[in-house]
Amino acid sequence: MKNIKIIIAVLSVFASNALIAQQEPFNTMFAVNKLPVNPGYTGGKDALSIRAVYRDQWLNLPGNPRTIHINAHAPLSKESLAFGFSIVNDQIGTTNNTSLAPSLAYRIFFKNDSRLSFGISAGIQIFKSKITELEAVDVNDPMLQNNLRGVRPQVGMGVYYYNTKYYVGISVPNVIPVKLTTFRTKEDDFRFQQVPSLLIMGGYTFEIGKKKNFWIQPQLLMKYMPSTKFKTPFEIDANLMFTLYKYVGLGLTYRSGIANPYQNRESIDVMALFHLPKDITVGYAYDHTISKLKTYNGGTHEIVIGYDLALRKKGIRTPRYF
Repeated sequence: MKNIKIIIAVLSVFASNALIAQQEPFNTMFAVNKLPVNPGYTGGKDALSIRAVYRDQWLNLPGNPRTIHINAHAPLSKESLAFGFSIVNDQIGTTNNTSLAPSLAYRIFFKNDSRLSFGISAGIQIFKSKITELEAVDVNDPMLQNNLRGVRPQVGMGVYYYNTKYYVGISVPNVIPVKLTTFRTKEDDFRFQQVPSLLIMGGYTFEIGKKKNFWIQPQLLMKYMPSTKFKTPFEIDANLMFTLYKYVGLGLTYRSGIANPYQNRESIDVMALFHLPKDITVGYAYDHTISKLKTYNGGTHEIVIGYDLALRKKGIRTPRYF
């Protein structure tokens, strides 16, 4: 990012004294990429499930966030256990944050073909910020004198209960508070840090028609930081997906804002999912910004590619709609 004024404008949307940036990279199509959100989802497709997501957020805004998710997970030979691995790279301006997080889940099976899964992830965050490359308005600003770098632990926990038609989950992707850095000036202190956040998700599939070829799938993802120091509202992703003949899904999402005291709304998103032969999934989403940042950007584009491979010849006993 070449203009420090734009950085300050973007950050001011999120907070005042304590600069709490986007806590963990998220994606609009969370329903098909839940592993980075909840480690309890590990093994949740009852198959070897691979996902790759590219998100280009706030297009045309200098230094806009760009995120890449790559993850894979599957049940082990002992089906009560499942293992996964997630790589997330988040680039915002001159700041780059990469997380590497293996996950393990223990699953309990019930007679109604439902599962209760307890998951944990434990990895690292590699944080780099080339602050000195910014073109500063005030060259003596102490916040702009030194580059930042470091390695921080990343531990997440989650519980995920699911059936063929519905799921509910609760997770804390960052159990350990992570302090990235602190800037001290004569007037105030500025802290860049991550604090534990609580995520709650759920979804249900309504099958319509005699052949059940039409699905209506409402889904919800709620995010909250229960810290007593930082007063932040719930952030809500409310999604409604329509799936036709098990091959094409069209969806609409409303997302509220992140810690914005002036207006708690962020975007309205549209998406399309295509379930292709050979268990390949391709999806595209476009986020139309409705917050104050709408003047400065051209929206957000997101692409997901997925592949699910049944681990046994008889395949998955019942389809997992999510």
